[in-house]
Amino acid sequence: MINIMNLADGNIVDKLNRELQKVAQNIVDKNTDPKKERKITLTLSFKPNDNRDFVITKIQTKTSLAPELGEETQIIIGKDSEGELHLNEVRQQSIFTSADKSKVVNIK
Repeated sequence: MINIMNLADGNIVDKLNRELQKVAQNIVDKNTDPKKERKITLTLSFKPNDNRDFVITKIQTKTSLAPELGEETQIIIGKDSEGELHLNEVRQQSIFTSADKSKVVNIK
C-alpha cells in the first residue's frame, strides 16, 4: 500500500508545507483580519486507464487567505465657479502643521 506522506517522492508534504507557510505569513500580517479563517485544500485526482492497471494521479493544493484590509480616507467633492468637478483628500497632518496652511490636497 502507498503511504500518502511518500506520494510523489514526498512532494505532497512539500506542497502542504509551502501552503502552510503562506497561511502563517497571512496570519501574522497586520494588514489582514485576524479573525478570518484561512484554509488549505488538498486535492488528489485519480484517472485510471481502460484496463484499470495504471492510474494518473494529480496532487493539487489551494489556499484561501484572509484578504488585505482596506484603507479609508476622507474626500471632499465639489464644483468650482466654472463648474469643474474637484475631489480633494483631507489630510490630517496638513491641518496641524504650521508650515502648510492648506487643509486639503487636490487629487483631481
